Amino acid sequence: MKKEKSLWIYLISLILLSVISTGCRKDGESEVTYHTPSVSTVSVSEITSTTAIVVGNLTSEGGASVTARGVCWNTSSSPTISNNVISVGTGTGYFAGSLTGLTSKTKYYVRAYGTNSYGTAYGNELVFTTL
Repeated sequence: MKKEKSLWIYLISLILLSVISTGCRKDGESEVTYHTPSVSTVSVSEITSTTAIVVGNLTSEGGASVTARGVCWNTSSSPTISNNVISVGTGTGYFAGSLTGLTSKTKYYVRAYGTNSYGTAYGNELVFTTL
């Protein structure tokens, strides 16, 4: 009888250990993956000789809170946050950045960006020329 009780305790412990080590997920639920945010550059509008409005959309935080989002721009391709930048809050959703102090009749490259603890991600690049 004592041996049978020990076997049951061993089996229950083994089952509990198995459940704890595999986690508790619902069927079809995937494991959370952490990465940089997902962001897109939506549009450039209201272009004048010295200003423009750029809209971005941050669709996923990447598993960590977004600490910065906005628009970066430059007169050469692939602008980054090391170039000209305007910060437009945090979190997911659409946002608009108003670029000012631009030079007339100049081609600009713009990208939306989002930053979390895993790094900075950039949206697609859009190009416009000021009037």
